[in-house]
Amino acid sequence: MKLIIGFYGSAFFVAGEYLKVVIDDNVGHYVEYIMSIKGNGIWYAEEYISSSEPLYDHERLIERYFFKKKYLINDISENVFKVLSSIDLEDFFSREYRESNILDGYGWKVHVNLNGKEYKTTGYENDPYEMCIIVNLLKDILLSLDPTIKFSSLQYIEI
Repeated sequence: MKLIIGFYGSAFFVAGEYLKVVIDDNVGHYVEYIMSIKGNGIWYAEEYISSSEPLYDHERLIERYFFKKKYLINDISENVFKVLSSIDLEDFFSREYRESNILDGYGWKVHVNLNGKEYKTTGYENDPYEMCIIVNLLKDILLSLDPTIKFSSLQYIEI
């Protein structure tokens, strides 16, 4: 079984967040969270939201960012699949989510790899319902492992 759910959101003047859940029988099960106090400031984030490799392992990140990495227990994957099955992934990932009349705002990327089938999309100043479900799921998982986490630019997104 292989599942990667990755999210990266950032704005030029505000903090950025990187959240990723990996459920991979070959690599292990873990959640990764990195917060930057600088906007657009998490190096390699866009590349690593779709990778089984942890962004956490980059030495330069250790010096510059607050980060957490926690290992998942196996039974959490059932809830993740249940939430994902409530979303029409084909439809959600086939649309664009951009507000063209905004100069600088919050941009985000979401990636899902479900047993080898990859989905990805980006948005800018537009938070569709499905993206909110995915981000809140990632945050719920992370909070279940570490209730002391304080999210930077996004609290829970309103659904």
